[in-house]
Amino acid sequence: MSLPAEDNIVIDPARFMPVIGKKADNGFFIPVKNDKNQFVMSVRTAIRPYCGRLLLQGQAEGKIRAVWLMIIALKNGKKVYDKGVWLTGEKLLKEKNDIVRFSGILNLTGVEADQFYFYFQTFNGKENPVRPISFTIMKQED
Repeated sequence: MSLPAEDNIVIDPARFMPVIGKKADNGFFIPVKNDKNQFVMSVRTAIRPYCGRLLLQGQAEGKIRAVWLMIIALKNGKKVYDKGVWLTGEKLLKEKNDIVRFSGILNLTGVEADQFYFYFQTFNGKENPVRPISFTIMKQED
């Protein structure tokens, strides 16, 4: 069961211009795409009880096979946690590009942090670009 929407973090890269190293007004770092189809985002959150089970959901556009998501948590500028998780994909519709919905669950029980970095690596087997459309992190109650 997910908590109310105001407790969720929604990252919508499509709303931002891809300016490297620039911080968006809402506290999210703008995602940066490099030549390896990797997207890097940073989230600084004031949500203190940001631990327990997190449901990670998102959508990507492009011919995509899988998404590798690396989470690094910091507290007072020091790394306290890092873990990667494979997100499975489900094809939603096919037009010019494929739209794929991906999801996974990450258990952050016991992790106390005030900043989280999310590194996306998309795998499509080719050089076709893959662009995240949206990404949501939802806290879940046990």
